[in-house]
Amino acid sequence: MGNTGCKIVAAALLSLSLFPLFAGDSRKADELMYMAMSKQGAERAGLLLRAVEESPEDAATILKLFARSGLDGRGLAEMARRYDVIWKKYPHQPDIVWYGARLFQAAGRWSDILPNLARSNRYFYSNGKDDPERINSIIRLRIALHTLTGDTVNAFDFFEQIPQADFAITLCEIYHTSAFRARVSGDLELEKKLRAKYLEMAELNVRTMSEEKEVSYLAGLMAQLLKYKQNEHADLLLKLIESRISNQDILDKVRVLYVINTGDFERAKREISRLQKVQVNRNHLLFTAALNSGMFQTAAEVLKKLPASDRRDCTFQLAAATYDGRVLEQMSNDKRFPVQRRAMLKLAAAGILKDTKLYYEARRMLANHKLSVDDLNSIAYTAAELGVDFDEAYSILKRVVSVKPENAAYLDSMAYICYRKRLYAEAEKYINLALARVTPETPPAVILDHAGDIAAAQGNFHKAAMYYKRAIKFGEKDLSFDYRGAKKKLEKLK
Repeated sequence: MGNTGCKIVAAALLSLSLFPLFAGDSRKADELMYMAMSKQGAERAGLLLRAVEESPEDAATILKLFARSGLDGRGLAEMARRYDVIWKKYPHQPDIVWYGARLFQAAGRWSDILPNLARSNRYFYSNGKDDPERINSIIRLRIALHTLTGDTVNAFDFFEQIPQADFAITLCEIYHTSAFRARVSGDLELEKKLRAKYLEMAELNVRTMSEEKEVSYLAGLMAQLLKYKQNEHADLLLKLIESRISNQDILDKVRVLYVINTGDFERAKREISRLQKVQVNRNHLLFTAALNSGMFQTAAEVLKKLPASDRRDCTFQLAAATYDGRVLEQMSNDKRFPVQRRAMLKLAAAGILKDTKLYYEARRMLANHKLSVDDLNSIAYTAAELGVDFDEAYSILKRVVSVKPENAAYLDSMAYICYRKRLYAEAEKYINLALARVTPETPPAVILDHAGDIAAAQGNFHKAAMYYKRAIKFGEKDLSFDYRGAKKKLEKLK
């Protein structure tokens, strides 16, 4: 049986839907594929990586099997190490690049992905045999990674090389995030330039979108603009959608999307009054609009008008938004909630009320539950706030940031526990990473406040004052931030 036939049989035996195979595959790659069929985990993955090296032009087929190898722990790390060699050897094979980036992400090797992508410097040129969809996915991944890691200098050089019209909506996000980071850093001139690029990409997206996708693209872009507080431009998009669409069901869905995301309560009320066919409870929409607008008293009044079935969850949302520790504590005793949710409510209350007893009650409730990375971060950060279990919290956060090294909130938690343990050099390293990777979804006031604490602890009082001033500027309306405490710390430095 010929080589192509062998691989068709292998695919059938594995019951996988694989891409058609290329001609000219080596016999050695076939043998390795056969051997891989009878193995699992790291053994299978190792054989398949050897097959990729033997036949890199057939990487798509082999790597589909590789992705199903179920790697974790040491096996994952070892395969990432071996894959690194393959990627460096064949940096322009789109499938090798794509699967390599995914493997490095899973193995926590975030810092290695961008250098390897930069080495793969020809993948965004189409030469007739490359897969345009795969190449576009790689480009989007690289744009996202530049955003996550705060690598703006190299990012903008890269953006000049790609067809921006094809990636306008993705570039919208990085330019907005970069502008936000510039504001956090105090560079208002750079923020102005990046904001202009962001609006340029938003307009480019509207001009170049395809007809069959224009409504969903416009609606998605509108929601994104609202999330970034660009209400004026979001309103223009809503008007554009209304001018092009006559289907009332679609218009209602777009208006609901507007209401959920806007921070303009009066405008939200007007859009709710225009809804005709939507089945969503209008008071529920009003509650969400009031909450997102920071009108908590109004939200509390609307809450009373909601059906009883909706009130519990909305009460929780209001308590979480207003950092009402007493309400969260009461809800943590409501046995209608699952145990794990009750424990996390109790943990949140412990942090807000500075109550060590509630913290340990929550820990006991969580003892036999599988915890997410976010849960682990909450436990460790609350411990750091309360001044308990420092060593355990440090160990937990080490694991958390190894899994999610791009998350500014987790990096800030790690910096804070290092500060509490008086590991100031390490604290400075993590707080700088947190500031470089902060996003509009991460309130910066607390991070800036911690940066001030770390600088002050190292005797750099001028730098500390700069951070406290920025924290106060961002935190005036942030209920999670100790605004008065930051002002007192700033006064002491004068």
